[in-house]
Amino acid sequence: MNKMDIATSAELDRDVWKDLWTKAKNIQTVVWQNLPGTEEQKKLSLKASLVLIVLTSLLSTSYYRIGKDEFVQSKQKSLSLFGGITGTQQKTLRSYNNKNEGQIFRAWDVCPEDYPPLHPIVHERQDEVRKEHEQSTAQETYQLNTIVGGDALKIRTIEHGYFALHSEEDQEDRYAVQGSAWTDYEIVFSNGEQFVSSTTGKSLNTLIEPKGNWGESRTMIGHLGNHAAYTGWMHHNYAYFLHDNLPNIAYMKYLLPDDTQFILGYSEVHFNLLNFIDPDFVKNRITWIQRDDHIFYVDGNLTVADINSPQTAGCCEQFEPLRQWMAETHSETTPSKEKIVLFYTRVNKKTGEKNKDEMNGRILNAEKEKLVLARIQDKLTQYNRKEKLVVFDGLNDDGETTMSIEDQFRLFRSASTIIGPHGAGIGGNLVWTSPFAQNCDDRVQLLEFRPRLDDDDLALSSPSSRGSYFKNFRKWPFEYHQVLYSENSTPEITDIDIDNLDDALDAMWGGPDKRHYHFNLTESAWNFPNMDEAVYMQNLMESKEQNRDTRLKIQFAA
Repeated sequence: MNKMDIATSAELDRDVWKDLWTKAKNIQTVVWQNLPGTEEQKKLSLKASLVLIVLTSLLSTSYYRIGKDEFVQSKQKSLSLFGGITGTQQKTLRSYNNKNEGQIFRAWDVCPEDYPPLHPIVHERQDEVRKEHEQSTAQETYQLNTIVGGDALKIRTIEHGYFALHSEEDQEDRYAVQGSAWTDYEIVFSNGEQFVSSTTGKSLNTLIEPKGNWGESRTMIGHLGNHAAYTGWMHHNYAYFLHDNLPNIAYMKYLLPDDTQFILGYSEVHFNLLNFIDPDFVKNRITWIQRDDHIFYVDGNLTVADINSPQTAGCCEQFEPLRQWMAETHSETTPSKEKIVLFYTRVNKKTGEKNKDEMNGRILNAEKEKLVLARIQDKLTQYNRKEKLVVFDGLNDDGETTMSIEDQFRLFRSASTIIGPHGAGIGGNLVWTSPFAQNCDDRVQLLEFRPRLDDDDLALSSPSSRGSYFKNFRKWPFEYHQVLYSENSTPEITDIDIDNLDDALDAMWGGPDKRHYHFNLTESAWNFPNMDEAVYMQNLMESKEQNRDTRLKIQFAA
């Protein structure tokens, strides 16, 4: 081994160095009187011990960087010098240490009448169109709900593992930031097998095989202790990170031991979002890595998420860790008199033109949008609602700069009702809504405008889920309503039937004769698959327990 280059200022800030030096000086003072020899000999001994204490602390909390050929030898020497790793650390489960005001109610228990929902409350006066949507969505959701354990994040923990991110040129699927995890004996693949695109023949996995030349072309970086590595799809995207990736990171955070350090691919968007949610977590538990020429070796346990896409299977615990995280770090609540009704528009409020961030999104007919806003305000007045109607386009008042994360959080946290077309402006911000719902009427109401099943212009995964967040956010206790786009909608301009909007607003805000706040098996067009309602309800109660991930020890509010 030629040398070991200890990383200092890049990894440890001035406060850490000061803390290490102070601790070393304290130790020096304690042992001074017990050292043998003359005063001059004591000084020399203590100077040497002071340096050794700081270096030992530094190496136990940071990482070391070495050349490829000397990695194994230097790793063994450096660990034996400072005491090494005493075997595999036993996994422990993290309990939620909630304050009373930071507790959440289990999603199953917030509104039992509506759980688990099989489809949103669809407001469509063309009866056959409504039935088609209810049947299609419910059939797919029923199949997802019955996947026992489908909510539980699939993870793999390996000892003495390696992890690396592929460069943009090397990766096989453009939607993912693909990585590789392996040991000297095996390669960790997503779900234990390779999923391949039928059109490109390339792997669609988040975790794929490492490149054969990495041993010669990449620098090895060593880490001590327990680590978790995560990578997902749609890198750098605000909305996809929040509703597809953040729930998985939260799951790992509350599942793994508290001393687990996270290895995450750096993006300014990811950093800013996580730093807003939990700056202490970012400061103390994340190592940010680039898609560059490094390989990360973990001398300890390395845990990776074993996923390929957003978790939609199972029912319905996946978002519980994220709801708990938000409850702990952002327990802000909004007084009733300050609540708002939030309408999301895809056009710039100031210019009236399509929002620059909505390059792939369709916009609501301009005249119809004015009518929609007027009708919402009329219904607020009709039902004596005190909320203020706020139009959200994702921009500041100048119509040019993007609204800060803090301001978007404040808007969505104060919303009692959210209305608008399916899109990132809604889906990316739903995690900011209150996690503290206690009953059916306490839930945030969501009214989503979405495409019809026969709309082929929005090509997503399956007909019933196209252009809707329902599969994801059925796992968050929302009161979920939908209005379908009219037949005259085009790939550029959408339209809705104002009568359908009226029905939705009446159902959300009307009196007992109009209020419709939950999925209703009796009224739904969905047909039970080879069973009656009694058998279905029995299966439902069994599913409630079977799908609960007992590894997560959440102290739910009673």
